[in-house]
Amino acid sequence: MANVSDIQRNTLLIYVLAFVILLVVIIFTMKVMLKQIPDVLTGLDKVKNEDFIAQLAVKSSDEIGQIAEAFNSMVTNIKALLLSAKDVNSQVNVSATELTNIAETANEMSQEISKAIEQTAIATGEQAKNLEVASMHVFELDKKFEQILDNSSKLNGAVKEAEASNRNGMGAVEDLKNAMI
Repeated sequence: MANVSDIQRNTLLIYVLAFVILLVVIIFTMKVMLKQIPDVLTGLDKVKNEDFIAQLAVKSSDEIGQIAEAFNSMVTNIKALLLSAKDVNSQVNVSATELTNIAETANEMSQEISKAIEQTAIATGEQAKNLEVASMHVFELDKKFEQILDNSSKLNGAVKEAEASNRNGMGAVEDLKNAMI
C-alpha cells in the first residue's frame, strides 16, 4: 500500500508541478505579448491627433507584430491619400481661377463688342449712303458676338463645373479628415 500511496503522491506532485510550470509559461508569454500593446495605443493616439508620420516598431512576427505592420501600412496609405486629395484640391482651385479669368475676359470682350455694335448703329444712321458696308460690319460683329456669347456660356458652365469639383474635393478632404477622427 505504501507503494501505491507514493505513486499517487508523486503523480499528484507531478500534476501540481506541471500546472505551476504551465501557469508560469502562460503568465510570461502574456507579459511579453502585452508589453507591446502600449506602443500600439500610443501610435493610434498619434494618428487620431493627425500625426501621419507615426510608425510602430515591428519587434516580433506574432499577432502584435502583424498589427504593427498593418498599422504602418495604413498610416502610409492615409498620408498618400491626403497628399493626393490636397493636390487635386490645389489643381481644382487653379483651374477655377483660370476659368474665372477667362470668363471675365470674355465678358469684357462682350462689352467691347456691344459698344462696337452701338457705334456701328450710330454710324449707320449717320451714313445712309454707306448702308451696305455698315450692314456687313454689323453682320460680322453679330457673328463674333454670338461666338463670344457661346464661348462665354461654355466658360460659365466650365466655371460652374470647376466650382462643383472644388466643393467635391473639399468635401472629400473633410470626409477623409472626419473619417480619421
